Amino acid sequence: MISLPTSTPMPNEPWYDSCPPDIYPEAQPTYALQPTYTPNPSPTCRPTIVYPTYTPLPTYTPLPTSTPYPLQPTRESEPTPTVTKLLGLRVQASGCYDAESCDHLLDISQAAGVTVLYQSVYYAGEARYPSGLFSNVREFDTLGYLIPRAHDLGIQVYPLLAVGMFYPEGWDLIDNPSVADHWFDFSDPDARVFVADIAREIAIMYDVNGILLDYIRYKSAWFQEGVGGLSSTDIDQTVYGVRKAIGYTDLAASVFRSREIASWAGQDWYTWLDLDWVDYVTPMCYVEDGELVELLDEYQESGYLGARIHPRLSLAWFDPETAKSTEEVIGQIGIVQGYGAESMSLWDNRYLEQVGGLIEVLGEGGW
Repeated sequence: MISLPTSTPMPNEPWYDSCPPDIYPEAQPTYALQPTYTPNPSPTCRPTIVYPTYTPLPTYTPLPTSTPYPLQPTRESEPTPTVTKLLGLRVQASGCYDAESCDHLLDISQAAGVTVLYQSVYYAGEARYPSGLFSNVREFDTLGYLIPRAHDLGIQVYPLLAVGMFYPEGWDLIDNPSVADHWFDFSDPDARVFVADIAREIAIMYDVNGILLDYIRYKSAWFQEGVGGLSSTDIDQTVYGVRKAIGYTDLAASVFRSREIASWAGQDWYTWLDLDWVDYVTPMCYVEDGELVELLDEYQESGYLGARIHPRLSLAWFDPETAKSTEEVIGQIGIVQGYGAESMSLWDNRYLEQVGGLIEVLGEGGW
């Protein structure tokens, strides 16, 4: 169990008490996230939230709460973006599970010119860092080992929270007759606070560059708005709660590739961008060239492509899952760059070495 530092008072978020209500009434969504919630998309002013009172599960002790949350201890003000070109790599938990595998990950990432690692820190009901909140913790501290070494190489690290997979912690939709599937129950207010506390715990414990939310959705196979007591608002509240919990720490989200497809899973990520709940998104553009162009047209029309939409390209084809060729990967990178976007990411570390010659081409600036 971690505790907040008490020797030096933490500064309050400056936008918390200075936000006039309803200054952008036309931007208010049609749903109500909380009874006390007032939408306000000003870039210097984020909305307030009051978390519900709840009784945690026996295996979960929530972090000490305060309103507003303190800033991350390593940040005293909102950071000024300094990187305009990012090449991210989505990393499975197996990609950095001991010192040897983490060192190898850093070696190939540096050789390929990777600037951001999205490192998964929870897999198969087990946290990969010494969490005081998750019920099961692996002995090796992935983040404690990876982050300082990555920073020494000029590589950013965003711990990746596969939120939909958190169901072993006690909020499981397997008992919901409309779903009957193992998945995280975002409709439970306790579950949403748990996610915010996990993000906050990591932001306090480590010098992270940001947090990436993954599986921050329902499954499109069974999700229908309102059926089984589930709603896209559940996901919105979860994202908003994390935004509030981590203060000025960057927040990104891995999302379905288009507005329409995301809506099938209750994932309204364009609203998250509009209201400044996330700093950027990485849509999963695991498609062929023709559909990639259609997606980029959608992103460009939104005005967010480049600065806040970083397309994620796959290094493999699916069904069957086989590695792409270097020419295929570089070709899709070129398509994205043709739209003026310099920030993107790749899925995932397992295929980086399997795509013959890709590391060398990327390292030479071939992207």
